[in-house]
Amino acid sequence: MIEITTVSSKGQIVIPLAIREQAEIKKDDKFLVAFDDESGSLMLKKVEEKNVLSAFRSLNKKLAAAAKEAGLTREELNKLIKET
Repeated sequence: MIEITTVSSKGQIVIPLAIREQAEIKKDDKFLVAFDDESGSLMLKKVEEKNVLSAFRSLNKKLAAAAKEAGLTREELNKLIKET
């Protein structure tokens, strides 16, 4: 399913009702948010609050692998994170 939505002046994005229903998204659900510079893609991953740390670690492994593949050193990566 694909829908179009708009960012509010506060930076909030409304997830359309049909998608919320299909994904069973409820009030106060937690999401991990990631942005891929290369593709310009924004990813939302619904996570259980107790699993946020493990989801972050999983995402961190993927980011570390991408940084290594790009030839970035830890110092360069840390600099980019601080700039962001």
